[in-house]
Amino acid sequence: QQRSVVSTDASPDQLVLINQRFGAAKAHLAIQTAKSQQTLRQIAQSLQTFRQGERISVWQVELDRLSQRLAEVMVRQFAIATDMTVKTSRIKALEPTLAQEPQLLDVVREVVADPVVALAVAKGDVQALAGLRLKVQEINPAHQALLVQMVSLRTDLAALEAEEQGLRAEQNDLTSKIQGLKTEIAVQQRTKEAINLAYETQKAAYEALKTHYDQIANLDTNQLVFDSSNPEYQRLRSSRIDAQVEQAQLLARRNVLEARIVQVEADIRSLQERVSVAQVEADQVNQALDLAKSTYLALSQKRTDLQIEIANSQNVLAQVIAPAYPIYEKVAPKRGLITVVAVVLGLLLAVLWAFLAEAMVPRAEPIGPAA
Repeated sequence: QQRSVVSTDASPDQLVLINQRFGAAKAHLAIQTAKSQQTLRQIAQSLQTFRQGERISVWQVELDRLSQRLAEVMVRQFAIATDMTVKTSRIKALEPTLAQEPQLLDVVREVVADPVVALAVAKGDVQALAGLRLKVQEINPAHQALLVQMVSLRTDLAALEAEEQGLRAEQNDLTSKIQGLKTEIAVQQRTKEAINLAYETQKAAYEALKTHYDQIANLDTNQLVFDSSNPEYQRLRSSRIDAQVEQAQLLARRNVLEARIVQVEADIRSLQERVSVAQVEADQVNQALDLAKSTYLALSQKRTDLQIEIANSQNVLAQVIAPAYPIYEKVAPKRGLITVVAVVLGLLLAVLWAFLAEAMVPRAEPIGPAA
């Protein structure tokens, strides 16, 4: 560049000064190139250290596992909620029936059926025979069956509630862990992008300085002389120097553009990774949705079957309960029978009394002829 602007009749002092400035600029460029190379090595070392401690892939696998488990927990919670609704409905349907069904039944039983034994028990008091029927209370089988069914439903409902509470706690824990992993992945992802960007930028700067330094490294700082004063020669030489300068500028521009292309490719790879992760998450959500739909259809069919079973159970229960009620009837003493028995007993006692009286009367001895 100095050769193109310095005239051929420049003084030796000017040429020496130009050569000194050129030498100082060359030394300064060498120092800047060395510093840029050292900075590039440091950034490369930082990038290598980061890659050794990078856990994005491991965390991504753990995140996928936790997301899958969270989807399973949510599906199970939906199934539990549906089952709890069904059991709660059945309990509400059974409560009025259980409340109307008596727990104990009054049953009248005959204590003594033999009349002679009845008389012995009554101790001659005929009216006491009216109390020989015993009224007792027995457990109602229908109430017992309904109670067992109610207890079973409440036990199942309590177990479902306990499981739902455990799943809710697990869901909160999974959500917290997933959020933490996403935060860690995002932090490392940003760090990785920053280090890669710094590395690519510093690499482009170093390559530009290195190219510039290589262009002037072989130039002699002590040979700035003009061996020809031909104007055409000077013009051609100036044109060649301008072309070399333009070439150096274009090379530097190409290096900058190549560095930019590398950065854009890194951004594209990062976006592709994010698209892949988003696609995996979308597939997982679709799978969870399909599973939830299948579970919903199965539970709907189960609810229909249970409603049919409840209706059939109510019909059978009505048929079983109807004959179970005891036949209540009034118990009254049989006065005709008691009267006949009293008359017969009176006649028997009269005849017996007559025989006893006849036997106890003394008989008169016959009076014979005098001796």
